[in-house]
Amino acid sequence: MALTVVLVLPRNTASSQQITAFSTLLKIASGHSLSRIGDIVAVVLLVLSMNAWVLGTSRVVYSQARTGLLPRRLARVSGRGNAPRAALLAGYCVPVGALALSGRDESTLITASSAAFLLIFMISFLAAGRLLEGRAIRWCIRLATLGTLVFLPFSGVSLLYAVIIAALAVVLEPSMQRRGAAKPPRSP
Repeated sequence: MALTVVLVLPRNTASSQQITAFSTLLKIASGHSLSRIGDIVAVVLLVLSMNAWVLGTSRVVYSQARTGLLPRRLARVSGRGNAPRAALLAGYCVPVGALALSGRDESTLITASSAAFLLIFMISFLAAGRLLEGRAIRWCIRLATLGTLVFLPFSGVSLLYAVIIAALAVVLEPSMQRRGAAKPPRSP
């Protein structure tokens, strides 16, 4: 999709009022009516991905609280539906609060999470390079690592945020593990 946008879309459509580049491509290719379908598809995908983010974030916070890495009160679930409400609130309040305090908008959060994923991919590829044997797989790992390295500079200052968060996790994790091991996890 990105290659199509770069090679096909005229420069003046970059500031288009369409929701996505996909909608713009549909408008150029077939007219206004199909671009509305592209807008609808984009909104549906946005809602689905937002729902996955909410569920995933709350479950990570809940799981870390159950093992003692985060405060135990984040592992409490509601009586109705067993939803981890405290984990849901923490999953929203921490990032939104950090954005509000820093005066940044949500694009910082989006690019920081993308940079964090790229760092995780890079570490995974480096680990795979040490663990896996075979000439073909090593070439695949090198290509994947190179591809990830190419994208990292585009993260800009968000890469710095991701590195700081990763460094904090590496530094704080051992002490939090010891604290969590001292308290056995409670069953729900």
